[in-house]
Amino acid sequence: MAARHSVAAAFLALAASVTPALAQALEVIATSGEWRAYAHGIGAKRLCFAAATAGSGAFLYVTAWPNDGVRAEISVRTAVASKKGAEAIATIGREQFRLFTDGHHAWLGDGAAEARLVEAMKKGTRLSVQVTTDKGPAAAEVYSLSGMSQALLAMGQACQ
Repeated sequence: MAARHSVAAAFLALAASVTPALAQALEVIATSGEWRAYAHGIGAKRLCFAAATAGSGAFLYVTAWPNDGVRAEISVRTAVASKKGAEAIATIGREQFRLFTDGHHAWLGDGAAEARLVEAMKKGTRLSVQVTTDKGPAAAEVYSLSGMSQALLAMGQACQ
């Protein structure tokens, strides 16, 4: 699982700054509200993800790895690096979710928690992510959830 996160983090970080060469490799499958859905690859190697930005290099991703049976893996590319060993907190309304961190990346380590977070995201209007840096808590990164459900639907259809 950690290796998949490393590969995903590297690929998604590249996707965040879509260059002409990468744009040719990614297929935009939907744009809805603040979200975009992408597909890459074919067959067993197909990867799909939906993404939104909080600005300043911060991105929220929901990724599907059909070959691995993963339908909605949540990860965050934070604008600031987290303190080593610190958790990030994702908040939607009154619900909070603890994320593991590694530098500029954060993710949930539990599929059941990911399913609960996705359901909360579908019902919510915004998600905030709070990271702790070496200097203390950083300002929360806030993501609009407008269009997320439609982007996930397109992603699910493209990566079955």
